[in-house]
Amino acid sequence: MFTLFTHLLSTPRSSPECGRAQLMFAKIASALFASVALAGAFAQTYGTLDLSWGGANTGYVKTSILSPTNTSSQDIGRAIAVQLDGKIVVAGVCYNGSAYSLCVVRYNANGSLDSSYGTSGKTTLSIAGNNGVYPATAIALTPTGGALIATGCANASSVRQFCVARFDARGAVDTGFGNNGVVTTSLATSNNYPSSIGYQSDGRLLIGGICGNQICAIAYLQDGSAIDTAFANNGLLLNGFTGTFNRETYAMAIDPNDRVLLGGSCFISSQPVFCVSRFTSSGQADASFTNGVVAALPGSQDYAYAMTVQSDGKILLTGQAFNTVNSSTAFDFATVRYNADGTLDTGFGTNGYVVTRIADSYSEARSIVEQADGKIVVAGHCYDFSPAGRRFCLVAYNANGSLDTSFNGTGFSKLILGPQSSFAVDESFAAAIGRDGKLYAAGRCRYASGSSQYDFCVARYYGSPTGGLACNVDLDSSGIVLAVSDSLLHARTVSGLYKNPFAGFIMVSGLGVPFFVDAWTPIYKKLLRTSIDYDGDGTETATDSVIHARIAFGFTGTSVTTGLSFAPQAARTTWTKLRAHFINRCGYSLP
Repeated sequence: MFTLFTHLLSTPRSSPECGRAQLMFAKIASALFASVALAGAFAQTYGTLDLSWGGANTGYVKTSILSPTNTSSQDIGRAIAVQLDGKIVVAGVCYNGSAYSLCVVRYNANGSLDSSYGTSGKTTLSIAGNNGVYPATAIALTPTGGALIATGCANASSVRQFCVARFDARGAVDTGFGNNGVVTTSLATSNNYPSSIGYQSDGRLLIGGICGNQICAIAYLQDGSAIDTAFANNGLLLNGFTGTFNRETYAMAIDPNDRVLLGGSCFISSQPVFCVSRFTSSGQADASFTNGVVAALPGSQDYAYAMTVQSDGKILLTGQAFNTVNSSTAFDFATVRYNADGTLDTGFGTNGYVVTRIADSYSEARSIVEQADGKIVVAGHCYDFSPAGRRFCLVAYNANGSLDTSFNGTGFSKLILGPQSSFAVDESFAAAIGRDGKLYAAGRCRYASGSSQYDFCVARYYGSPTGGLACNVDLDSSGIVLAVSDSLLHARTVSGLYKNPFAGFIMVSGLGVPFFVDAWTPIYKKLLRTSIDYDGDGTETATDSVIHARIAFGFTGTSVTTGLSFAPQAARTTWTKLRAHFINRCGYSLP
């Protein structure tokens, strides 16, 4: 294979020999990845449940972890992430009637429990002092196939603190992290609640949340052995605003440049409003960023719960606003967008924000995702009077903030997934987008009709046919598209080598760079948030690898598509369409 790459690099593209070589590469790639199955077409309506998921023709799964061991038991999914191989990891807090635990479940790509993970797909861990108050939970997948989970806990004096645990790829507690797999951080302040988790390209771990009355982030060394005192002020970063501690209204995001964004609710003139600050990768105030404060939402109580950074660098902050519509006042979904410099993006919605009423009463947006076509989906829960109770609620917007009515035919979805009794309590707290473009919402659903027990509940929806994740070409982050390293990384990734596919691989001098575990971290982060499905058939296959390699080698026109077999649902089978996709979606310059 390496000989073929080198030969292709030195062969004139117009020569017959080059044509034979590229066809040879196509055949080799097809043989290597024959096991990669093609995904089905987006035959269903954007925004509706994917009934093929979960095995019960429902489009969602309910999972009992500690319930029904006690009539008061509750299992609540609070965070979700999708692995490179399509498996879904959901984490949350579980209650067995007397004590709380951190709970993690992994599902196969088809929605069945992954029996290779933990015990029959589930794992639990007791966390000291986790009494279920403000049980926000956050998840970050690791480059070695495991998961980092942050949640609230308490120290020996019952003071609320940050806790983070690391699980390996099999669902076992990773005892090489922190103190037997868990890190507990004691802070001087009394109200400390984590809400977000992430890591920078060098492996530095960050936990975001609230510290006392300020939105904050704490940095740890990669192995969790200690606070990383080289970050911010001896490892602690405060956003400078006065925050709230009576709600889970705080969020953290790490952008592609490793800069840290802290956002949520802060008090301006005694009113809670949306706010966000940005810091450098080392935790210092970013002078190029204008602290974003939005006091112009229609109500007097605005609470922000989740944040994401778009592929173009703009920042989305979502939550709820106390709003009046036709003389009726209620909490509605609210989303604000900032430019990359922290100023309001006045081209989004109304002067930079959208407030959307979709329910009779209370609505709370808890998560937000951006699709490759710029469309935005916000997920949470809302309350209707008939049938009475809370339900999973999603709202979709076009890139400019207008309601996207192609989503479920209305622009929103409201679903009761658990058995209905006199009052529904189905709540979504987290959302994610898969590499195939499918949308996921996770939370809790009623265990049985009339009961007060709740299960993990995860629903899968069809994403936008032109959505999915943002496109990527420069996979090794070298700044240029390298025919050897980028193309091999693409090929090995789609063939299922998700855990450092370049471990032990030594590049030919001058043709690339060596890849080791630390170097794999930024690549892995990039792959999690981007797509390498170039032909648009809904999955990443050998065909995409050949396209990547040929374009990286400098081929254009029909030489890119010659000899390739495309799936019936592929959206881009001609050079014209592929070229437009690479330029418009991937940001790659082509002749």
